[in-house]
Amino acid sequence: MRNLLFCVCLVFLTSCSSNIVYEKTFDFENGVWSYNNPSSFELTLDDNNIKYDLLLDINHSISYPFENLYLKILTEFPDQSSVSDTLSIEMVNKQGAWVGNCSGENCQLRIVLQERTRFKDAGDHSITFEQFTREEDLQGVNSLGFSLLSSKQ
Repeated sequence: MRNLLFCVCLVFLTSCSSNIVYEKTFDFENGVWSYNNPSSFELTLDDNNIKYDLLLDINHSISYPFENLYLKILTEFPDQSSVSDTLSIEMVNKQGAWVGNCSGENCQLRIVLQERTRFKDAGDHSITFEQFTREEDLQGVNSLGFSLLSSKQ
């Protein structure tokens, strides 16, 4: 019976291998994200045939003063071209509750930016997030994390 339990556990652990290709988090001092403090994620991709999931993790305090978080996203590609976009993230649902998972004074919100996407070229990429609100110093944002995962086929 012990051997069977050990084999089941071994299969479970090996089947849950990580598909994280890149992961980095920026912490904001005193929970303040300033205009002059963009979060840049530099990654090198060797294979442009792999499909990826792009995830954004926002850790914020329950004192975050707005219902949305506006971001400007700048993506730079290996051929030196770039794309800029804006994104509005709903932080509060229609009932007035935080959308993320909250514990104590902080909430964690995971946003799926893209699923099963391919990068056009292999090489060095840069993805930069800037807070794009009316506040020069945005209170209540503790950290911003970006993850690149190989997509499950």
